[in-house]
Order: sequence, then C-alpha cells, then structure tokens
Amino acid sequence: MKVIGILCWPLREGRRTYDQTNEYFTQLVERAGAIPLIIPTFDAKDPVEPILDAVDGLVFVGGNDVAGFYFGEGPHPNSSYIDWRRDDFELRLYKAARKRNLPVLGVCRGMQLINIAEGGDIYQDIPEDRVPYVRHRAYDDLLHVNYHRIFHRSGVMKELFGDEMVVNSFHHQGVRRVAEGFIATAFSADGQVEVIESEDGNVIGVQFHPEYEGDQPQSPKFFRYLVSRCEDRGR
Repeated sequence: MKVIGILCWPLREGRRTYDQTNEYFTQLVERAGAIPLIIPTFDAKDPVEPILDAVDGLVFVGGNDVAGFYFGEGPHPNSSYIDWRRDDFELRLYKAARKRNLPVLGVCRGMQLINIAEGGDIYQDIPEDRVPYVRHRAYDDLLHVNYHRIFHRSGVMKELFGDEMVVNSFHHQGVRRVAEGFIATAFSADGQVEVIESEDGNVIGVQFHPEYEGDQPQSPKFFRYLVSRCEDRGR
C-alpha cells in the first residue's frame, strides 16, 4: 500500500512540548486507500532522506506562522511565535521531497511554506498588508467557524470541484507573490489566493482546512487526488 507522511505541529504545555496532528488527516488518508505515517519535527542536524524513503507522499499541515526572514522580511507585529526548528525541518523536507518528485498536499501554513520554499512570498498579516472585504480570520469563539466562497479558474480545483465552492477560513497570512513553477488556481472574492498548484501537478496547496470538513463530499477528494499521484512501491 501507499504511505502518506503527515507532518505535526508543536504543542507547548508548561515546560513540555508535544508533536501532534489532527486525527482527521489520518482518517482521510485511510479513506483514500493509503497508510498514514505521522512525522514529528526533527532537528536541523538530522537527515531527511530516511523519512522520504518511508513515504510515497506528504501532507504539510497548519499551525504557527512561517518566519518572514525566509523571504527577506522581519517578523510582523501580529505574527505568532517563530519556531525555527519546525521551519527549518519542514523546508528541508519539502525541498528534498520535490527533488524526488513526491506528491505533496499543503494545508494553510503548509501552503504558505510551499510557496516560500519555492521562492514566493506571503502577506504576513492580511488585514494590514492589503484591504480584504472577505473575513479570513476565525471568530474568537471557535465553535463558530468562518466560511466564504472561493472561485476556481483552472487546474485540479476546476476539474474536481467545478467553478466554485464554500470553504472554512482560519488564517491571517496568505500567499502574495506566487512562486515560479506554480499557478494560483482559486481565489476568494477579494482576490486573495486560496489555492496554488505546481505546473507538474504533483503539489497542491490550499489555504483552507479540508480535514475539518471530512464529512462533506468535497474534502476526501483532495486526499484521493494526493494518493492517486503517488507511485505504489509495493509495500
């Protein structure tokens, strides 16, 4: 069976730090016919090649903001804490995965990290960096999820979902300049990039969280697409 590696995010409680991921990711990977493999954050000195030997594709998940230093900017006052260890590990892992042509799905921060790794950049704080009229941030009450429409111009998004869909929204950062070799294929009504896809079809990044909508018919399609792009190495 194919194996999909799912990245983690750090959870700090007191003096302890845990690596965690959302079980919705593992459930959707399983439903897509693959084995989920949870990947914790490794130190900068650790090689990433053994990880890539064990997987056929990767999912980069959400979490804290990627440091602006990676694209030549200082941290924005509204940025979350900088996690150098996570940023370094995920950037190295992604770049090594691309050299092997492994399929990748990036969710929220994962999409932004992909764009940065490929030479693009992001808005560090959408409300201050541009003038949106769509609410992109979550509500303070997490029981009330923020939703809006996105519009598909081309690529996998248009093939799988038609002209538009309704998505959730939990972010204050977003793609600004799309990296070379990638195409923005979906936008919100105020023009914010919501999906990027590599020209070779092996990488797709989405700003929203399809894993939170696993009971909706559109969400499993992202994971089935990812698994379909993976080479079956006969595990």
